[in-house]
Amino acid sequence: MATTNINPTDAAIAKVESGGNYSAANPQSSARGKYQFMPDTFAGVQRNNPNLPKISFEEFQKNPEAQEQYQQALRLENETILKRNGLPQTPANAYFTHQF
Repeated sequence: MATTNINPTDAAIAKVESGGNYSAANPQSSARGKYQFMPDTFAGVQRNNPNLPKISFEEFQKNPEAQEQYQQALRLENETILKRNGLPQTPANAYFTHQF
């Protein structure tokens, strides 16, 4: 299990998405992991954040530390989008932006 300190927003997203299960796999989509990343979301976060580990989506699914790192990067990207659009940083908005 990852030892990273978990942001409260990330913890709430994980609870809803997977119950906090790093091995979660949605049987109705290709969403995987604690935060239910889709392959395209994973690729976009990796592309936008060159400091993240360069791993495949398959490796990501098995790596709790990477899941935490990628989620943190996605959350920061989403917070920037909300701020740029004059929207408040609320839990609901954080979850909404996580979906897209």
